[in-house]
Amino acid sequence: MALPFSPSELCHGLLLAGVAVLLAGSMQLCAATLDEDIELIWGASHTYFFMDGDQESLALSLDDQQGSCFRSKDTYLYATISMDIKLVEGNSAGVVGTIYTISEGPWSCHDEIDLEFLGNVSGQPITLHTNFFANGVGGREQQFYLWFDPTADYHTYTIEWNPKYIVIRVDGKTIRAFKNYQDQGIPYPTWQPQRVYGSLWDADEWATEGGLIKTDWSNQPFVAYYRNYNATWCRPSPGVAWCGDEPKNSTRFDLDQQTLADLQWVNANYKIYDYCTDHKRFNESDFPKECYLQRADGLMKKRMPLIFEVKELAKLVRTGQWPVAASYVIGFLRWDSTSDEATVLLLFLQDLMALNDFADGVTIMARLLSDWAFLNWRLIRNKAAEMVYKTPELKDSLHFPRGPHNLCHVVPIRSSWSVDGVPVRVSRKHEPAGVPYLSGQAMRVHGSLWNGESWATQRARVKTNWPAAPFVFFRESFASW
Repeated sequence: MALPFSPSELCHGLLLAGVAVLLAGSMQLCAATLDEDIELIWGASHTYFFMDGDQESLALSLDDQQGSCFRSKDTYLYATISMDIKLVEGNSAGVVGTIYTISEGPWSCHDEIDLEFLGNVSGQPITLHTNFFANGVGGREQQFYLWFDPTADYHTYTIEWNPKYIVIRVDGKTIRAFKNYQDQGIPYPTWQPQRVYGSLWDADEWATEGGLIKTDWSNQPFVAYYRNYNATWCRPSPGVAWCGDEPKNSTRFDLDQQTLADLQWVNANYKIYDYCTDHKRFNESDFPKECYLQRADGLMKKRMPLIFEVKELAKLVRTGQWPVAASYVIGFLRWDSTSDEATVLLLFLQDLMALNDFADGVTIMARLLSDWAFLNWRLIRNKAAEMVYKTPELKDSLHFPRGPHNLCHVVPIRSSWSVDGVPVRVSRKHEPAGVPYLSGQAMRVHGSLWNGESWATQRARVKTNWPAAPFVFFRESFASW
């Protein structure tokens, strides 16, 4: 849409206005409540205030005619915003509930901090979708499942925005932190006040399974509940006028060790999407700069999105060039002070061989990001040798052999499933530990095509579309060895 003004001119004007607003209220400490600081801006007929015990609460509802939305009466420049939310129960596919902050300038240079809850069919997890915009630049999506049912009770969702970090918390546990890298040329919201919004609306064109599952209007109205709204201005160090004047060397807003531990736990167990590991979206050389910076700062899960030149890496290891070899994997392995980097790197190489059969040390494609989730590769984490290779004989063998062919002597026997040569599952033999393994009976290979609608798709919610029959499955190039 064409704007009747120059975005750059208006953005500059908003900068001056935003600073003026901040200075006027920088000494104010605001604890907001629903009846004092919330106003309904659309769907008033679909909302109502009520007392839930001794707490004033707000219900937002959605039907096939309209959704509903509220906003804060005040705007904030650096603040902590929190609210208790109970999401839509039952089948909420296509329904999106939100709590977010956004500036009020033109879209081309707007700032925004998003928390969007993407509904799902009954029994399936709701997705928490997060995104940041700064000076109009967004596309910083991360998505999470939650470790509880967010529809069963209220839970507290917090946005902390200060000059150094944007931090997202759920029930006090940090799930995401985005650092200010303006000195590296990366946009960060620093000058535009933002207003808080909450809404409930229909987004079935994209919200659930990419739009494949639509809103079931037979379940309307959909209702989400909000309470205990709190907005607190950012508080600077003693002697500093406002947070924007905090000295660069100040540790006022640094993340503590518990916060970093929370991030690693959530990233390892509940993060389901990260733009910084989306290889369908970015080429290896095109990832946003902050992706590399955040990994180095420990703000993201240490994953394996790289293409490894295994032959070259093996050469570096054999010749003792550990610092150079470690640089191949430093982006997804985080060492702690008790870890032997060489041993952990060696174990990684050995497991890489087991999964990809590179007995001749050839170059392979090792996009192992998805494999991490499926295989739960604890063995390449800290103390990997103690966790996987328990016997003294194997531990004594954990030195890189002189030739790559000898690697197979220290790799456990395993079964593997591959798609186009890329392993998707591996099962190791652990019979000494009492785990059964396929070792005593010959087997025959079978292939089939059959109707499994009683369980196969969306746990039987989506049935076979028989008007599209016949269904045909092609097979070729069978081989066994």
